[in-house]
Amino acid sequence: MDELLDPAGLSLMRSITKSRFRRFENEQRGAQAIIDLLQKHLNLKIEYDPRAGVLLVTPPGELPIISLFGSTQERLTRLAQHRGCSSEAAFETAIDTVHELCNSGSTELEIIRRYAFALKAIKDQGGDIDDFRDASQAKSPKPRTKPGAPDIEELKRLLVSRPKRRRS
Repeated sequence: MDELLDPAGLSLMRSITKSRFRRFENEQRGAQAIIDLLQKHLNLKIEYDPRAGVLLVTPPGELPIISLFGSTQERLTRLAQHRGCSSEAAFETAIDTVHELCNSGSTELEIIRRYAFALKAIKDQGGDIDDFRDASQAKSPKPRTKPGAPDIEELKRLLVSRPKRRRS
């Protein structure tokens, strides 16, 4: 590891990083040139987001043609397999769900946002989301808090941010 951080190693890493960045910029310019050409000569509206893995092509007077790729397509395929349906049906369900969420109230959106962040954190720490779902749906036989006035010091202790656990 030490040899990677010596002057020669750092110079090599710098060279590789600059080369990759130039290649990325060239690919971006090439994609934008293709988009501009298609929009101009075929009168198409094209929206392209390589990071999100989404390409929308809208012919004049028609609905957009949606194409997913990369990790977005992989997630959609896993969703379809999990639901036992086609990718198209899984995509339609996902779009309907997002539409409903966007039209729900701010309280519901905040609850969903917190739930999603909690699930992502559990997954990132190697936890099993199915266990979380099972536990969250189970009814607790005992109340979580003691009867009586809340203990302010205990609340303060619980509200202090905890250090993140490192994955091994």
